[in-house]
Amino acid sequence: MFWVGKKHFVSIADYEDRFMEVNPKDLMSPALIELLSSIPKDETSRYTIQGNERYRNKDYESAVDNYTKAIELKYDNIEALYYRGLCYIKLEKYNNCVTDLTKIIDIHPDFVEAYFYRANARAALQTFKQLKDAILDYSIVLEDNDKNGLCYYLRGYCYLQLQKDTLAYSDWKNAKVLGVAQESEANWKNDYLHK
Repeated sequence: MFWVGKKHFVSIADYEDRFMEVNPKDLMSPALIELLSSIPKDETSRYTIQGNERYRNKDYESAVDNYTKAIELKYDNIEALYYRGLCYIKLEKYNNCVTDLTKIIDIHPDFVEAYFYRANARAALQTFKQLKDAILDYSIVLEDNDKNGLCYYLRGYCYLQLQKDTLAYSDWKNAKVLGVAQESEANWKNDYLHK
């Protein structure tokens, strides 16, 4: 949970619900979609496809079971690791999510979406180290696309939790310019400016 100002309480999981309705493949770059589609179809595909169906139906526990079976058959199944990581976010099993997405990044360091969701999971863990690591992950995403307003927005929360108010304000200002502004930032900004 994140405190915004002295009055507002925001959960990464609640906030991310707005964005999780989008098919994660829609968020991936064409190169990564090509990479995922080039993986040979076999029994791991069957489990992955079943997991995807359960994911779409918001049956995250069953989806995790299917993805786990696919990963047991092929430990580097990027698609199963990715979607299982997204399920773990929905189930608020953030450490598991970090583990899966780190495996993806170890295999394919150019998988920017994995950095984004790993950052969200790390931010939700709320420890000093995880918040710092989340900021690093968000920064990698922003290096790839400096027009990602949501990334600025979420990185701003991490800075705020680490009491780096000026950096938080700067990120939220960027998010607002990019069209990702919320009422809570406006309230926080008023608190910040009237200190």
